[in-house]
Amino acid sequence: MRILFHLLEWFNPTWTMAWLLDELHDDLALELDFLHEARNAERSREHLRHLDYVNIPKVHWDLTKKRILT
Repeated sequence: MRILFHLLEWFNPTWTMAWLLDELHDDLALELDFLHEARNAERSREHLRHLDYVNIPKVHWDLTKKRILT
């Protein structure tokens, strides 16, 4: 991704994409932390439980790890 952004900046120097790389790096690391995602799912499930048409699966915490979400 970094190479692609540098190529884009090389083709058009007015495109400064370095800030976006840092942003993506931080966000992607958080998105791939499945413990964090599981906590978000639990929170969403709790907040939306009154809506019959919304179904958020239960998290099986005994099987969920940083790289595995069940």
